[in-house]
Amino acid sequence: MAKKIKAVVKLQIAAGKATPAPPVGPALGQHGINIMAFCKDYNERTKKFVDSGKVDEAANDAKPDSEQEAHEMQKAERLGKQRAKGEDPALKKPNK
Repeated sequence: MAKKIKAVVKLQIAAGKATPAPPVGPALGQHGINIMAFCKDYNERTKKFVDSGKVDEAANDAKPDSEQEAHEMQKAERLGKQRAKGEDPALKKPNK
């Protein structure tokens, strides 16, 4: 018999960059998920996007379920592009 779903955890993790450190570890650990197994599996499954440079293609294929999710995806895309250029938004305002 299939296992029952206990919780749905939504995380935004760069392809091939999952680590057991926060925020991934605590988010999964509180639900009893094997963190190391998740990280290894996630990194292995997303490795092809990092190697081929098709992360943008995968992002374009993602379809939001709601207006709020669409807004969050646009914000994440904007931040990702800034970081790719070497402009980390968190470093622009160190006092806030």
